[in-house]
Amino acid sequence: MVKKLLLPAIVLVLAVSAYADGNFFSLAETGTPVQVREAIRAGAQVNARDELGATPLMWAAAGNVNTEVITLLLKAGADANARDDYSLTPLIWAVMGSTDSKLITVLLKAGADINAGTNSGMTPLMYAAWFNENPEMITLLLKSGADPKSRDSEGKTALDYIKKNPAVMGTDAYKALLDAVNR
Repeated sequence: MVKKLLLPAIVLVLAVSAYADGNFFSLAETGTPVQVREAIRAGAQVNARDELGATPLMWAAAGNVNTEVITLLLKAGADANARDDYSLTPLIWAVMGSTDSKLITVLLKAGADINAGTNSGMTPLMYAAWFNENPEMITLLLKSGADPKSRDSEGKTALDYIKKNPAVMGTDAYKALLDAVNR
């Protein structure tokens, strides 16, 4: 009986102390669904901003491999299209920081704008092509409606950026992007 009560109490103390310390961003990035849920119940603000304008959802999208954490934040009202001080969205954070395509699916189902460009016009597809080592991410973005012909402020497309990413060169994702651009 004591063990059954002790674990939830410890989780609650950790979650509340993380919230009280203003460390909900770190908890969103690395915490478990139980910890994040308890922090939200204790009053953690899901749309709070850190010193870079990033939200807990952005930190979770980049670093937490548990899609349930992303889902909890979204159900609690996290903005799937928020922008940080550099105009990056949670979807861009996800394609830059994670190789798990399930995170992308969760964000897209929550209404994340697949073609939301930064101030320089870079889209999630461009960031995935340049930085992500999982070709499935590029394929998923294309199948979900990402515009392969979008150009950033330098006139570059995702095809230009994928050439800088040796992990995906020559893959089916590269070929799909090439085909999509040439249609």
